[in-house]
Amino acid sequence: MNKNLIIDTSLAHKLTIAFRRHGWTSNDIKTLLGGNFLGDFLEVIKKRSEINIIEHVIDCDAVPFVPEDLLLESHKKSGSFKFDIADISRYLSFKPKKGDYNKEGKLRKELDSVLVLNANVLEYLLEHPEIIPEKWKGRMIPFWGTIYRYPSGGYCVLYLLWTGCGWSYGRLVL
Repeated sequence: MNKNLIIDTSLAHKLTIAFRRHGWTSNDIKTLLGGNFLGDFLEVIKKRSEINIIEHVIDCDAVPFVPEDLLLESHKKSGSFKFDIADISRYLSFKPKKGDYNKEGKLRKELDSVLVLNANVLEYLLEHPEIIPEKWKGRMIPFWGTIYRYPSGGYCVLYLLWTGCGWSYGRLVL
């Protein structure tokens, strides 16, 4: 124990700014103060240990989940996808024009030529909600790479949504 440690208001202010800059919450700081996290971080600072970032790799070639009342219409395979929040925006930039989706439709052809996420990514995110960015709350994040069909004939894609209690998915009818 270091009895010489003094955290004055200037240092406390700098810590607060650093925590804010990196997106920390009060609950994150409470977690940091529990257990041995600070001791572990000190080992990293003194170069006696290292932090290994967990890579979230998703198999986008796998057969996607299909809700009970839907049929799988199409699924754009894209190999192994490494979920990287810094790179995800280029996959979310696709915004189709209003119009009907059908087998010969413009939307179907357009989806073949753009980067989109499929339902495998949605399923992975629902299993790992801790990696979903806070800024996605209140947004609709569609997964255009997988198109579903209702037995009655209509089409839809699934999207990620925050319900207020947790993450779930909704259906965007095409």
